[in-house]
Amino acid sequence: VRSFVDRTKVIEYKSPQEKYSLAIFTDITCGFCQKLHHDIDSYLKAGITIKFLAFPRAGLNSVVANNMAKIWCAADPAKALTDAMNSSNLPEGRPDDKCSDIIKSHYQIASTIPLQGTPTMVTLSGKPQVFTGWLSPDSIVKQMEASAK
Repeated sequence: VRSFVDRTKVIEYKSPQEKYSLAIFTDITCGFCQKLHHDIDSYLKAGITIKFLAFPRAGLNSVVANNMAKIWCAADPAKALTDAMNSSNLPEGRPDDKCSDIIKSHYQIASTIPLQGTPTMVTLSGKPQVFTGWLSPDSIVKQMEASAK
């Protein structure tokens, strides 16, 4: 997953005191993904940089996948994702094939890990770990510190 994240378009929220980095497969219609996104500042303050990848649970031919493609190709993808997670506001227009291909590539890489739902977090620093579901920043930091020992 690390090398894929380096080669694809992610939506990054960078911690000013980065100690850890997570790739998070998210869905804009997922309640736990929305909760995680509402708490984004807590993760950043804990030293966790977050790189979001799209995983539309309804599949690649869904309205959700189409909406996520619009977000990933918006003028300001981070703002578009935050808007969608907070209020269901979505960018206007229709995504082009390039945008849809980004979502497709994220969806395909997700099939290579034990993704059982969203959010699914994959550590990008330290020993590779996968977490499914919402976890507090403190819990993630403790688990990542433990695996580093």
